[in-house]
Amino acid sequence: MPTNPDLELLPLEEPAEQPVDVLVEDLLPVPDEDTQKELAAAVLDDHQAAIDDRTDWEANLAAWEDQYLGVLPEKSDPWLGCANFNVPLTMLGVETMKPRLVEAVLSGDPIIWAKPTAGVDQDRADLVQMFLNWQIAAEIDIAPIVEESAHLFLTPGIVIAKTSWRRETRRQKAIRRFPAGTSLDAIFKALFGDELPEEWDAEGDRVWTGFFRDPGGAKRDVRVRFQFDDAEIHVLLDREMVAFDCPRVDLIPAEDFCAPFMGGSDVQRLPWCSQTLRYTEEDLRRKVKDGRFYKDAVDTLLGDLPTEGLDSLNAFELKATQAASEGVSADPSTNVRADEYVVIESYRLWDMDDDGFEEEVVVWVAQQTPDRILGWDYLDNVLAHGRRPYRVARYLKLPGRVYGLSFPEVVRDLQDEINTIHNQRVDSGTIQNTPAGVFRASMTTPGGTMRISPGTWLPVDNPQTDVRELKWPGTPVWGQNEEALLYQMFERLTGLSDLTLGRQPNRVGATRTAAGTAALLSEAGLRFKTAMSAFQRFWVEIIEDIHALDQQYLPPGKEFRVTGRLPELIRIEDREEIAGKFRLRLSATTESMNKQVLREDATVKLNTALQSPIPFMTGLIGKKGLAYLYRQFYRAYGEMDPEMVLEPMGDLIVHTPEQELEIWNAGGEVKPSMAEDIPGHIDAHMTQLQDPTVRGRPDLAVKIQKPLQ
Repeated sequence: MPTNPDLELLPLEEPAEQPVDVLVEDLLPVPDEDTQKELAAAVLDDHQAAIDDRTDWEANLAAWEDQYLGVLPEKSDPWLGCANFNVPLTMLGVETMKPRLVEAVLSGDPIIWAKPTAGVDQDRADLVQMFLNWQIAAEIDIAPIVEESAHLFLTPGIVIAKTSWRRETRRQKAIRRFPAGTSLDAIFKALFGDELPEEWDAEGDRVWTGFFRDPGGAKRDVRVRFQFDDAEIHVLLDREMVAFDCPRVDLIPAEDFCAPFMGGSDVQRLPWCSQTLRYTEEDLRRKVKDGRFYKDAVDTLLGDLPTEGLDSLNAFELKATQAASEGVSADPSTNVRADEYVVIESYRLWDMDDDGFEEEVVVWVAQQTPDRILGWDYLDNVLAHGRRPYRVARYLKLPGRVYGLSFPEVVRDLQDEINTIHNQRVDSGTIQNTPAGVFRASMTTPGGTMRISPGTWLPVDNPQTDVRELKWPGTPVWGQNEEALLYQMFERLTGLSDLTLGRQPNRVGATRTAAGTAALLSEAGLRFKTAMSAFQRFWVEIIEDIHALDQQYLPPGKEFRVTGRLPELIRIEDREEIAGKFRLRLSATTESMNKQVLREDATVKLNTALQSPIPFMTGLIGKKGLAYLYRQFYRAYGEMDPEMVLEPMGDLIVHTPEQELEIWNAGGEVKPSMAEDIPGHIDAHMTQLQDPTVRGRPDLAVKIQKPLQ
């Protein structure tokens, strides 16, 4: 790769010295040149070998995309202009199964259940479940990611998710305007909220400086400059702030993930796996600033122009097919990836400390610098749970193989045959509707193609002998029967029958009784069990990784809101509150796909609970269970937010005295519960009444005295 002689590089910003750097140098020493060269060569060679091994598979990616989109090659046989239509069998199957896969993850209420596997974690289970459901629905917003993953699950038949903790900072620069005469306290509260920056002090009469401190201790500088006029106060705000600090689920294109072909199907047990990353110059600079990449290695990399790296030609064919379906150029001039550097991120076993045992490490290598690595780390240091961050799901899994079969691959032969039969039937109808003919070559009428329209007369010497119409034998019935047979094969292979499509079956007697219909619907849901279970396991594993990352990186003081609970605003002071081992499972089932079955089940469950007072008298069912049954009933009948109908279950929650004080201080109300430690609450509230801050708030003191009375 030639070096750009006109490229002027800005100096890289190295990370500021921190006390922890001593430990980092001890844990992650810079490898010597021979070790770096050997490790970089192993990563690049293995990655390229895996691409070479899957050449045919990558070629199929473009073929499957064409099959889904209905793109057919040009056809001129048996004559130019013959029928060349696509029966959208593949798209029909994919688009029918896709919403069912989405519902299998998102239709439950709550989405995920958390069951503790140890008795010591029982008290944390409710908080963990509430927080995970809020996080995946609100903070991460997995709904569009689930929809995209459902498509990839079907075509190309493998979906790969990478779950990591993403912390992004950005520089905020803006001018804010306030009416003349606004006090400094009001301006600062509007800019920063209730918490002012540390060491917040004026530098002159117009400039204030200070900093915020992250939970990890890092400083984020803040600078404010004032400009006054007769009508307004103009404030120039310049601050470094954290824009994103939570788990992130990224779906990786299948062609960007590489693994040994015969290494097994479990990503965690593969000897190695790698991912193709694309970094801009700014991304590489941030990696150096964060201490992740070596400065000298990035200096060398930035000295060269970006290159496509280890992309294969067959992957380009897939991109060309996708670009054609979108109506854009396959090699656009606005391609942002043309300015990105290709980096291979490899997870593998390697002996980095020369103790004779291989450790699980992650290493970054660029093809343009094959004699050195960009950086490395122990997997346990990056992810406390010690698992590789990848989760893989396949539509039709093959034992011992990384890549499974896609939906287009499963129905490929049926798709090709039904296209052939359908086009032959169209051509047969064309021949019947526009028959050909022959005429005597020596007749006086000039030769050539003659088209007859209604009311037109053509002169011929002898109509009885000079002109003859050619009749092609055949009937379209055979094509109709053959297509019907192929549709039956498609239904049995994929489980997509008329009932699953919401259509009345054509076969007589299929739905003679309500019980027969219910039985057919049950069997139809069971037919999807294998695929849906694989897709559900995929998302359960992702949420398990999210919970593990929360236990490692969640900043203190995390607040979230849960509708229908008191208090609605819940605060996690420390990540220890969500620590522990829990068994996660999705609440959605195959029965939740069919709304009618869902309504019948919800109605039967609710009626069963209300028919007899014995469960309430014996305590078998309480308010919590009844509220859950009503919530499921309303949701089955289309109520998207049953909590707006049901009263909050505040009396079921036992608060600590400190939590009760926070609720009262925020203007809320909370009543004593018989399940709480009453003597302990009385002592704590008596102590709170002696606090000077509380005594200065008569309204707050009254709220504390009320439960004491």
